[in-house]
Amino acid sequence: MGMDGGKAVLRRLTATLVCFFLATGAAAFTGETEAEELMLELVNSARAEEGLALLVMDPAFTQVARQHSWEMISLDYFSHESPVPGNETVPQRVANAGLTEVWVGENIGADYRSGAYDWAALTRSTFEGLMDSPPHRANILDPDFNRVGIGIVHGSRGDLEGIHVTEVFTAKRIELNPISIVSDGAFYNVKLSGWVLADGWAGCFVRGSTQEFANITPDPDGFFATVIKLRRATGTYTLKLGIGPEEFGSKDIFNQFNVDTDQPAERALSINGAH
Repeated sequence: MGMDGGKAVLRRLTATLVCFFLATGAAAFTGETEAEELMLELVNSARAEEGLALLVMDPAFTQVARQHSWEMISLDYFSHESPVPGNETVPQRVANAGLTEVWVGENIGADYRSGAYDWAALTRSTFEGLMDSPPHRANILDPDFNRVGIGIVHGSRGDLEGIHVTEVFTAKRIELNPISIVSDGAFYNVKLSGWVLADGWAGCFVRGSTQEFANITPDPDGFFATVIKLRRATGTYTLKLGIGPEEFGSKDIFNQFNVDTDQPAERALSINGAH
């Protein structure tokens, strides 16, 4: 804790960038909506100055971000690593929200001051601190990211009032709808649908007791729907969705999840261990 203009100030910042797979369920968490919108404006203004595409606020990732901010306040810690079992890492938290994105970055910050609570000033101050820190700045200005969830939560520390901030960035190239698995007897039919958001050839790699590659051919508006058939009782398969410059060539993987064909259909899907 330091002093700034005669006011007590508590500021903390930390950042992480991970490349992992992520997925399922989460309660609704509230945040300081106006502060979150202001933070998005500040982030996008910084990106525009660098000639980068603007980020789109993603409601699902906003829930992940809000949950982490709430948790840090409630459990009185400040870290990317949660003390809650099964929720320790950014990939686990994203997976627990039912998200399959592979590329994720996270910034966290906190700013508490004496005097009247001023969410706008605190938001701007936290943003400036993030931009002054190389790892945080790198996440904010990463050209691969195109979606963000921002969770800003008001908290109190004695006579100090302030905010905890979590930003969760992702490089979303495939907008995947909820995955369904239906049995037709001998096979599980894994139904995939959504939108391809980037140029290139999309496809799904399947790895398990057998290996295959399925092309994804979207409609002109980007929508696609396909079914991956997996023989039941043949173990766990990993499915990876990606986009690449060639129809049958290498792909950058953007979504990943597992299907355990030895489990009942309602429990067969998992992402990073979360069912």
